[in-house]
Amino acid sequence: MRKAIGAAIIKDGCILLERKQKTWTLPRVKPEIGESDIQCLFREIRKELPQLILRDIKYLGVFIGITSRKSDRRCAEVCYLVEVDGKITPGVEIKAAKWIKNPEEYNLSDIAQEIVLFLRQEGQL
Repeated sequence: MRKAIGAAIIKDGCILLERKQKTWTLPRVKPEIGESDIQCLFREIRKELPQLILRDIKYLGVFIGITSRKSDRRCAEVCYLVEVDGKITPGVEIKAAKWIKNPEEYNLSDIAQEIVLFLRQEGQL
């Protein structure tokens, strides 16, 4: 099973989602060998959303689902609730990134759907 590190970034009742192809996801990345989850998050945000600054990071949980990749492999995403400052400016690999009030209305990845449902149930979103 593949492992990814993800960031649930919530501000003013909206969640930050990004789109690389047709599917919207939370910012997430595959960790490099020897890299901690937090190092991985900093690397990913710096690369994909370079004007955001991570402020507070709290463990949220592990979510299992199908990746949005063509191979449709199963993935365990270790997700963190992250507070940020700064402006959303998508990096090179991102087609779009924005604050979304009703993420259920978007074409979410399998794992993003699970995380959004969890955040709603916990009153975080």
